[in-house]
Order: sequence, then structure tokens, then C-alpha cells
Amino acid sequence: MNPKTTQAIIKTRQSLNLDRDEWQNWTICLARLYLNAAPEEARLQFMGPSSDISPQAKELAEVFAMLFARAEDKAVVVGLPYSMVNLWLTAIQEARHG
Repeated sequence: MNPKTTQAIIKTRQSLNLDRDEWQNWTICLARLYLNAAPEEARLQFMGPSSDISPQAKELAEVFAMLFARAEDKAVVVGLPYSMVNLWLTAIQEARHG
């Protein structure tokens, strides 16, 4: 993950006033909540108990949560709609390539 994405994730976590463990639990929960919009490759990464989720899947969940929070903010402030499918695709690309 590139430094810009890492900084955006930290900023999002801090804006939600979550510590690192709370953030990670929330991102996994959020990712699982919206798995129906995720491609198969993402769905497979979140199978099983949370304790078995790989570091790569946790990173993907963090990127997805950051993108989701940004999209929600824009939707509330300016009424800009967003697509969960597009959020997932962007998260996968960002997690892979930064």
C-alpha cells in the first residue's frame, strides 16, 4: 500500500475515534456486511473466523472502509451517489498496487 493510502486510512480511523484494534474489527465487519457487492476474489478472503483472516485481507478491508467512509461523506454532504461494486473494485486495485 502506498503512503498516501496509508495516511488516508489513518486519518479516517482517527476521524472515527477508533483505536487500531477497534478499527480493524470495524473494517472486517464492514467488508463482510457488503460482501454481496464484492467480486468472488474478495469474498473468498473473508471466509471463516476473523482470527483466520490474512494480513492482505485485513489491508483490503481497511482500504474498502476508507473508501466507504469517503463515499458516505460525499453522499451526505452533496448527495453524490456511489456504487458498492465500484468501491470494492477500487479497493482491490488500491490494495494491490497502491
